Amino acid sequence: MEIKKRHIVPILLILSTYDEATQKPVSGLLFENIGMGLRRKLQKISKWLQGEYKEFQQEYKDAEKAENHEDEIKILLDEVVKSDLDYAMLSEIEKIDTKVNYDFELIEMIAK
Repeated sequence: MEIKKRHIVPILLILSTYDEATQKPVSGLLFENIGMGLRRKLQKISKWLQGEYKEFQQEYKDAEKAENHEDEIKILLDEVVKSDLDYAMLSEIEKIDTKVNYDFELIEMIAK
């Protein structure tokens, strides 16, 4: 699986969003009525992306300090992170009965 760093946060928000006050997860694909197999794959992807996001935050701070910080940030956002994790099954995600309008361009980055 390969994902540009610019897509890490939007994908994490699709997987789960948090209540700002309590920091508890409140919605997202992980809170839909899905099977355990799909849930587990999405949890693994979420955990991996959370780790990548922590690294990205530090890299972003460092890039902001650079003399040509705008160029450095553009380069950073286009960098790709890679994982050996299995993709989620797109067909399983498409079967979810939901009223939420998820961004399938982003979902297709983590599901095949």
